[in-house]
Amino acid sequence: NILSLLSDSLCELMHSESVLIFLLSEESNELKLHQSKFPLQPKKEIPSISLKPGKKFQQWVESQRGEIVPTPFLEIPPLQQAFSGFTRLVTDLQIKMMIPLIYKWKFLGMILLGKKYTGQTYDKEDMEFLSILGHLSANAIANVHFYELSITDGLTQLYVPRYFHQRFREEIKRARRYKAPLSLILWDIDHFKQVNDTYGHRIGDEILRRVGKVLSNTSRQSDLPARYGGDEFIVLIPEEDAEGAAHLAERYRREIAKIQV
Repeated sequence: NILSLLSDSLCELMHSESVLIFLLSEESNELKLHQSKFPLQPKKEIPSISLKPGKKFQQWVESQRGEIVPTPFLEIPPLQQAFSGFTRLVTDLQIKMMIPLIYKWKFLGMILLGKKYTGQTYDKEDMEFLSILGHLSANAIANVHFYELSITDGLTQLYVPRYFHQRFREEIKRARRYKAPLSLILWDIDHFKQVNDTYGHRIGDEILRRVGKVLSNTSRQSDLPARYGGDEFIVLIPEEDAEGAAHLAERYRREIAKIQV
């Protein structure tokens, strides 16, 4: 939601033909495209993009001590060196500005802006505004990340019980108010204690991770999957009756049965 609001605001305020927002994944250390907007071409799509920053890029970020300002993209040599294969896309989209997202000297990602559809260029006033916006956006993204850490199980990346119960109460109230169906799937992993006793907790943890990935990939956006206990899982399914929930439960079961460790 923050990234969508940010891209909409930049298009409106800066009159940019394109806005691309990349965030750095801590797991893969890759910059991944999370949001793109083209106000003059609303149906335009960009293929999935991942960028791997090189050592020189990381050194450059650290050397700036968190004080990187919005800069014409192609005037930053470390960016060209780190993302040499990306230069063609930058050229095709006529990217003119790079806004770094820095939180406490840590590089979180970047926003790329295309040329202005008004024909104007980015002036000093624009640069000052984008510099402030970059800092505020980085703070907002970091706060969301910290909040996600507090409500997410570190092993499975699913929601923790405390957050699940909070949302469960909200969904019960909503279902009663609108007389809407609400379903719940609860299960555990068969013979999981035997797996831990035989192969050790490292293998057990890997199984839990893969089950969590299945739930994340299979669940719909409106569903709420959580790790409920050691090997217990639960999914809250708003707007779904028992028959629909049973079909979804069977889909989970089939996908989990395919896991090979």
